[in-house]
Amino acid sequence: MARAGNKCETCHHASKPEKPAAAPQQACSECHTKAAVPPMKTKYQAAFHNPAAQSGTCIDCHKAENAKGKKAPVKCTECHKKDNT
Repeated sequence: MARAGNKCETCHHASKPEKPAAAPQQACSECHTKAAVPPMKTKYQAAFHNPAAQSGTCIDCHKAENAKGKKAPVKCTECHKKDNT
């Protein structure tokens, strides 16, 4: 599956404006390398892809934001687009 084409930094890391991405196409995994520590410090792939996680994943927050009427991605295809579509 291809890397997500959207830019997470559009919404995320507002709490750390002093720490900008090193490059425009920098992957989240370049910084998010530590093991997951609840509630919100997750290893890159565990953020969305850890079905064993009880809470603190990005999907939890996105669902909560959607309940408030916002539009955060919660389905695989909303971030991972097929190359041939």
